[in-house]
Amino acid sequence: MKIYNSTTGTEQTYYGGTWNDAGTATVANATTTVAGKVELPTDAQNTAGTDIGETGASLTPTPRQVAKAVQSGSYLYAGASATGNDTYVVSMTPALTAYTTGMKISFKADVANTGACSLNINSLGAKAIKTIAGADPDTGNITINQFVSLLYDGTNFVLQTSIPLASNVEASAGTDTLKYINSLQLNKYA
Repeated sequence: MKIYNSTTGTEQTYYGGTWNDAGTATVANATTTVAGKVELPTDAQNTAGTDIGETGASLTPTPRQVAKAVQSGSYLYAGASATGNDTYVVSMTPALTAYTTGMKISFKADVANTGACSLNINSLGAKAIKTIAGADPDTGNITINQFVSLLYDGTNFVLQTSIPLASNVEASAGTDTLKYINSLQLNKYA
């Protein structure tokens, strides 16, 4: 087996239980169109989404690093919003560069929604948040400190965990069994 040692700039061959220099070689860095040398990233580089290593070579994560990142959910979680209004703003690491149809995302809401609301990830532009039925969320569909799961449909973010909030009239009458009541309504009508 041959490897390229980026520290010494030599190719090495493994035989006799040790790595032995096979001579100086010039191996170009790999690109998306040209084969060449690559560098394994550290976990920190992998988490940060770093593309190029210290040698100038492209970073290629190991299967263990990919599995660890996927299992942790870090690629899908955008953190907590801190806007204090119905335009939730979050950032992902590595930074999201475009909204993609079918992408899933979750974030922690800093405030309850007061009706129509939106999500802006990495300053890509606010996109409306809708219910599964395609309507604007009712006031309180997103609660403070709720972990909100969304799917991007190509136009809007669609709530994946939405149960409509009963109006005060519906809560007091108890007529709609497909809606929930929040703790404020429960205390008011208990």
